[in-house]
Amino acid sequence: MKENFKIAVKISWKTALKWIYIFALGNIVTLITFLLALYNNVGLAEGGHGSLVGLFVGLLTKNIFAFLLVFGAPVFIALYFIIANKVSIQNAIYLLWKGKAGDYISSKVKSLAVNLTEKKSGEKNLQIKLF
Repeated sequence: MKENFKIAVKISWKTALKWIYIFALGNIVTLITFLLALYNNVGLAEGGHGSLVGLFVGLLTKNIFAFLLVFGAPVFIALYFIIANKVSIQNAIYLLWKGKAGDYISSKVKSLAVNLTEKKSGEKNLQIKLF
């Protein structure tokens, strides 16, 4: 019991660190490129204090890549969140499979597959119709 708890804590810790690393690194890169794009194109904002509409139109017409960086930053943050979740779940499954739970999961999947294939109602679902 104590050993299983240690394995679970180790897997959780590695998965959490991987999630934080991916999400933080993505946000740092997005912040740096956002600030650089904004700094290099601040003259497109028109006027003394600038305007968001002027910056939007100026970036859209003169520098489409900076436009994508500046106005796409919230989308990128959401994408980093989704990617970090995906990678951390894959990492947790891999670590479970690599650890002692791999044999247990394999036996459960095998018994589930055997139960599905032995049932009469399962045969109709498993048959492939060619015509």
